[in-house]
Amino acid sequence: MRCTRPARSSAGFTLLESLVALVLIGVILLLTLSLMAQEPQIQRRLDAHVEVLDILEGAHESLRAGRPILQGRQIFDWRAFEPTGGLRFAQDLQMWIEAFPYGTVDGLFQVHLRARYAVGRQTFDREVTTIAWRRQ
Repeated sequence: MRCTRPARSSAGFTLLESLVALVLIGVILLLTLSLMAQEPQIQRRLDAHVEVLDILEGAHESLRAGRPILQGRQIFDWRAFEPTGGLRFAQDLQMWIEAFPYGTVDGLFQVHLRARYAVGRQTFDREVTTIAWRRQ
């Protein structure tokens, strides 16, 4: 009776192949864990952006409703446009309106609503640009 050896290709994985697979799995797990560790910071930053954009939207709606437009730059109190009474995520919020005559039509202004705020150590700027009538 003869004993036959299995062919080399069907003998299974070598130790080196197993180690390479384990290293790849380890790297993938480390990358996944680092992303999961950053998730709360990313969520805070996104919440702050939404918070500030909601305030900019409220200011824009007040312009559409007839808020007086003054030519030039004016700082305004954002608290009037914040529905919950305080910011939860954005820090050091500063907002201003810049309005300049637009075209040759009297009373038509190009208006820039601008906001600057911080989340953690990063500073962000957001802007909404529109055209509005100054009501006499």
